[in-house]
Amino acid sequence: MQYSKLCFTFILLTISFKAPFTRSENLSCSSYDLTSLTNFSSFIDYGLDWNTSDSDCCTWIGVACDNSSVTSKRVVRLELGSRRLQGIISESLAGLDQLRILNLSQNDLHGSLPARLFHLQNLEIIDLRNNDFAGPIPGGSNLSSIRYIDISGNNFIGSVDAALCESSSYIHTINLGNNYFTGEVPANFGRCSSLQQLFLNDNQLSGSFSESLWQLRNLRILHLQHNLVSGPLNDEIGKLSNLVELDISSNRFSGILPDAFERLEKLENFFASSNNFSGHLPKSLVNSPYIILSEFEQQHPKWNLRALVIPNCELRGSIPTWLSGSKMLQLLDLSWNRLSGTIPFWLHEFNYLFYMDLSNNSFTGEIPESLTQLQGIWGFRPTLDLSYNNLTGPLWPGFGNLKELHVLKLKENHLSGAIPDSFSGMINLEVLDLSYNDLSGEIPLSLEKLSFLSKFSVAYNQLQGDIPAGGQFLTFPPSSFEGNEGLHGRQPTPFQPQQAPHDAQLADEETTIIGLQFGLGVMSGFLFTVYLKLRIGLGVCKDKINNHQAQ
Repeated sequence: MQYSKLCFTFILLTISFKAPFTRSENLSCSSYDLTSLTNFSSFIDYGLDWNTSDSDCCTWIGVACDNSSVTSKRVVRLELGSRRLQGIISESLAGLDQLRILNLSQNDLHGSLPARLFHLQNLEIIDLRNNDFAGPIPGGSNLSSIRYIDISGNNFIGSVDAALCESSSYIHTINLGNNYFTGEVPANFGRCSSLQQLFLNDNQLSGSFSESLWQLRNLRILHLQHNLVSGPLNDEIGKLSNLVELDISSNRFSGILPDAFERLEKLENFFASSNNFSGHLPKSLVNSPYIILSEFEQQHPKWNLRALVIPNCELRGSIPTWLSGSKMLQLLDLSWNRLSGTIPFWLHEFNYLFYMDLSNNSFTGEIPESLTQLQGIWGFRPTLDLSYNNLTGPLWPGFGNLKELHVLKLKENHLSGAIPDSFSGMINLEVLDLSYNDLSGEIPLSLEKLSFLSKFSVAYNQLQGDIPAGGQFLTFPPSSFEGNEGLHGRQPTPFQPQQAPHDAQLADEETTIIGLQFGLGVMSGFLFTVYLKLRIGLGVCKDKINNHQAQ
């Protein structure tokens, strides 16, 4: 009898403990959350395909819940980005008091934001970018758990409210860019001690560079471009030792750039174009291991830059984007430096460019196919020299469209594939050097049509087949074809290792821009180009800049 009572008691206990777990598996969303989301949906005119007759809102598209409650599930994520939603955000959305992630980005929502939305204590991420929200940001926000907020690309107005910095010590990203905020950068931004990314760009902010920003020692990205901020940029910028990217372009900054960039050891990108800076480049900026030239150099478009000649200056980094605005550029020489990265695709947009020398650097990636659209001016036969880099990929057939091209040098890269038959379209070509690559296939017979070709080399590739015997090919020495075991028709000279490393070839005859054999007319054009370079161009090495500063 005692045993039976004991078993019965155990069964009851088992049932009583098992019941909550069984119920949790079948829980639906909280009635509070269901009401909040149902009301929210009633203000969305288009794009929200919710079945509100389903009482379990946790199954709705974009809604995620957890089992934080014993009696029901609570909504913790609402992710409805890029769903073409139209309508407004109702006050009822603030009823989701367990919400951690709110993503309504990339939609067509409009109207103002409910003030209660900025008092959700569990909210960690707010992403409302690229909508049509308007009005001021509700003041007195209290988002104690917020880590990330992005409201960029809207129509918000009023002053910037940095109350987030006072209510949360976890926030690491604030993006208020592309709105209509006015006034000065608030002083309480300095309380965002964990802030790593701050975007205030493309607004109407004014005043001076806020001293509160110097306190953001963890800041990695700071964008202030396209505002009305004025005054100097002082030495305090050096306190932002973790800064990787700084953009203050298109403002009203003035004075001399501070010589404090040596403390910004992690800085890789600095943009300061279209300001009122004066004086010389600070030595610490010129010597930066990553930055070529500060973008503040284009602060006077009135320069109408036509020549940029900075060879053999040990420049590092990539080709700066500010150069893309120099539409009148005619001569570009950045050879014999330590530039890296890919060659920008936008170089073809220089309609007047007739000479480009990017040789002897460390550029990688493919040759931009857009370079096949380069054109020359004034009857000059343009030159393109990309030799001695680490370029890969194919030779684009489109180069055959450059009928005025005079010199094409692609020596010492890692280019592969076949030599396009269309290269015969470069009917004015006089120098073609494709040596020391990984090219394969045959030498196109169509190249015999290049009647002006006086210098040609495909040495040390993986070419095969017969060497063309017509046209100018009879005048080329065997050394033009050596190092290709599969080629036939000539007796190649024995293999000879390269006589000198790249950095010892400064006097290489192949670096001649325009030779005497092209006539006095072409030479006079070259002299005029040099005149342009000296008069209106920018052709200085960092050593010259430093010497000028010392004086």
